[in-house]
Amino acid sequence: MEKGIRVPVMVVGCGRDEMTTAGLQDQMTRPWAGAGYRFEVLDTGHWVMLEDAAGTNRLLGEFLDGLP
Repeated sequence: MEKGIRVPVMVVGCGRDEMTTAGLQDQMTRPWAGAGYRFEVLDTGHWVMLEDAAGTNRLLGEFLDGLP
């Protein structure tokens, strides 16, 4: 059985998260994601969606608008 994520995936990395760095978030997800992988970084700590709700919503909207 082949493992992996077969749907579009977006990861929003946290640019100022010292425990789960943006690079680590990308490294953990990219190998499993196929076509349609998108990785973005916002200048936040760990709670990206609370610290930058507008930026998170903008990226989510762009991602969803790009789906078939």
